[in-house]
Amino acid sequence: MDENTPWYERRHLPPDARALEWVRGTVDPDGTLDGVEFLPGGSSSAIHRVTVRGADGTVTPVVLRRWIRPDWRETEGYLSPEREATVLRLAERHGIPAPRLLALDASGSATGLPALLMSHVPGGPCPTDPPGPSELGSLAEAIAAVHRVRLGDELPAYHFYNRRLEDTPPSAASDKELWSEAFALGRDPGGRDLAPKVFVHRDFNPGNILWTDHRVSGMVDWGSAAVGVAAFDLGHMRWNLAVVYDVPTADAFLTRYRAAVPSYVHDPFWDLRAVLDLFPESPSHTFSPEVCAKLEHYLRGVVAAMR
Repeated sequence: MDENTPWYERRHLPPDARALEWVRGTVDPDGTLDGVEFLPGGSSSAIHRVTVRGADGTVTPVVLRRWIRPDWRETEGYLSPEREATVLRLAERHGIPAPRLLALDASGSATGLPALLMSHVPGGPCPTDPPGPSELGSLAEAIAAVHRVRLGDELPAYHFYNRRLEDTPPSAASDKELWSEAFALGRDPGGRDLAPKVFVHRDFNPGNILWTDHRVSGMVDWGSAAVGVAAFDLGHMRWNLAVVYDVPTADAFLTRYRAAVPSYVHDPFWDLRAVLDLFPESPSHTFSPEVCAKLEHYLRGVVAAMR
């Protein structure tokens, strides 16, 4: 590949020597590089796990995120390295199981690209399929701990990605009337956006959760975290659970969250809004008929709850 290769085709390539030397020098100036592995994720960035072996033989895995898309400040400027660094500091301060910030090169002066270095969080995928009561309880407790954090002006307020809410159902939709009703119901928050604002992950989904011994051991991908309504995190997780597993799993998660936060009163508007935030589709982002069918099955229940 050369410099004319599109940035998204270069994401998986290893960081160059300059970036790797920055990582090694940050982790252990006397250590040596012991491996580099591409990690999925990061819409405008390239993410790699880099392993450094110390002079004493200690092996330390860390995660390097580099903002590789040339126009990321114009297209996704809100997902900045400075913002993610602030989020990781907040998470560490409040004991949230998230990566620890190790170093920040926001300008790219040290690495050639804006970059952030963080600790590697141990864990793996959910050990049960679908997650059972114990796993859903741990998931609910983990996000409830995030929502208990009250913030000032450390982070920007969350915003909807789909702000215009035009009636643009997915191309594979089989129930156009359902989608039209959903868009109509979602256009006016009716004061709901005045609900108390808390620390929200903003991309809370099964793919960003790590597990150890049936417990949540870490939450990753904090780049879009913000000050927002707790229910949006729940809505985002619920549609993901409904698509990856089924609607009963999504409902069971909500039950577990209510157990973790007895004062919580759920408003299905946020379930609806989290789904509508997925649209409109783009040429590179469309939903298969199978996924669309699962979304519609979930959405019918949400719309019925709002009538």
